[in-house]
Amino acid sequence: MFSQGVLEHFPDPGRAMSEQVRVLRPGGRLIVDVPQRFSGYAVMKRWKMRRGAWKYGWETDFTAAGLRRLGRRAGLRVDRTMGYGHWRSWGEPAWIMRDLAGKLSWRLPPFRPVDKVYGALWAALERRLGHHFCQNLVVSFIKP
Repeated sequence: MFSQGVLEHFPDPGRAMSEQVRVLRPGGRLIVDVPQRFSGYAVMKRWKMRRGAWKYGWETDFTAAGLRRLGRRAGLRVDRTMGYGHWRSWGEPAWIMRDLAGKLSWRLPPFRPVDKVYGALWAALERRLGHHFCQNLVVSFIKP
């Protein structure tokens, strides 16, 4: 079973996870893909939610440890934890700049050095710390 972009929309993600586990056969695999708490995307999303400008409604973010804990509480065994993407992967700097300054974009000459340094920083963090700072978090669980 694959759950992408689902759990973050539930006020009680544990109940949603438990329902997924209920319909999963023993030995079955549940792969959960959610927004990671420590990313530029999450910061931008929380900022927009506070302003009432986030068009996708309320969402929560997850840490790798928190998502693994949620799965274990629902009776699953953690198989593997991964992550992907970083700040620039969904164009967040451009969204923020449009909100703050109209038509400005991070691809304009004055912002390119900032964008380049920021991208290099996230790439280095991902190499060193893995999924802890990626934009999205993926955990593969197995039902015993």
